[in-house]
Amino acid sequence: MPRPPRCRRICQAPQYETFSPEECPRESEAVTLTLDEYEVIRLVDLEKKTHEQCAAQMDISRTTVTEIYTDNNIITVISGFLPSVICSF
Repeated sequence: MPRPPRCRRICQAPQYETFSPEECPRESEAVTLTLDEYEVIRLVDLEKKTHEQCAAQMDISRTTVTEIYTDNNIITVISGFLPSVICSF
């Protein structure tokens, strides 16, 4: 039986529910991010924290941060907001 999931600390929720580049058509493929994924991107990429610092702030393990950060949805989002992608949270 797997362990029950731990509560994670999310310090800042997104200000917007969706994001898309200006030249992106509305019928583009959507990528949905969880709050955990959003928070990991915010801490690692925006605040320039290490995975270890991010894990301590979110009260999860470093390996969990790495798993979240290397998820396919996040790779799509951080690879430059491809013009055919709409992000929603």
